[in-house]
Amino acid sequence: MSNEHLWLDSLIDGFMALDAAGCVVHCNSAVQDMLGLDCELIIGRGLLDAAPVLAASSEAIHDAMATGEAQTLAAPLVLGERSFSLRVSPVVRGGWTLQFVDVSAQVASDRRRGEDLARLAHDMRNPLAPLRTALELLKRPTVADATKERAREIMDRQIVELVGMIDRLQAIGRGLRDAPASAPAGPFMAPALADPSALPHDRGARVLVADDSELVQQSIVALLRVEGYEVRTVSDGEAAVAVANEWKPRYVLLDLHMPRLSGVDAAKQLRASHPPGDMVIVMMSGVSLNDAWRDHAKQAGFDLCVDKTADPNEWLAQMRAAGLVIRPA
Repeated sequence: MSNEHLWLDSLIDGFMALDAAGCVVHCNSAVQDMLGLDCELIIGRGLLDAAPVLAASSEAIHDAMATGEAQTLAAPLVLGERSFSLRVSPVVRGGWTLQFVDVSAQVASDRRRGEDLARLAHDMRNPLAPLRTALELLKRPTVADATKERAREIMDRQIVELVGMIDRLQAIGRGLRDAPASAPAGPFMAPALADPSALPHDRGARVLVADDSELVQQSIVALLRVEGYEVRTVSDGEAAVAVANEWKPRYVLLDLHMPRLSGVDAAKQLRASHPPGDMVIVMMSGVSLNDAWRDHAKQAGFDLCVDKTADPNEWLAQMRAAGLVIRPA
């Protein structure tokens, strides 16, 4: 047996070597296990004669060979409960190699993820009916105040449920089976405050809101102005840096993902020119952040990270608390 064949036999992936005529000249022990073949009996035979289990993929294999380039077949080879990716590669001296990689675990994981997404898509529609009904009740002037208050409670509860579902959706996207109930509070993620109303108010302070969503801008600006703040808005990171440098707000609220310059890069530029005592830079995140992301944001110059999908009273209090702790020099 040649050194090349000894090397192929040591691999966990299945390998089959074909000559220029498409006849099998070698297969390793992994292929025997994967395809249920006896390599000694198939040497010198044509591919489909040697391995009839490849019949379903024969057209794709021949098409790949016709290109003269290495290609991985788009569809996996499915044999019973096992699935294999199949890569066809030309050999310099003539002939081909077929590489078989067991992807059964990945295929099963993708299938479970699809099932999870289908269930979640169904669940995410459930809060829409009570939200729309409650909103309609709030629009009608003849509805009693008690009924309107009940409608507000319904909307608040359904929004909490939707946020939890979005956390689950993000967890599925990261390949996790279960989402954490909430992002853990850490030295950078602001914890819930016991009594937000006890904080002194810094009414009149300047706040710059940077977010590329017009609806997010409008809702946050309306809330901040009701609270007595002076507010300006921008829609991208470059504008946030320019306006903040010129206007010098006490607080800069930065969305993570914005055009032209990300929130993280905008924070780096602002922090290089404005120490914490001059400007409180707040990350407004709509996603659950892991510890690595929070550390990255802190190093970029953010003073605080708040969840903009949380109760607005909570993140407002967290912002004010940061402003009280981080005092101008």
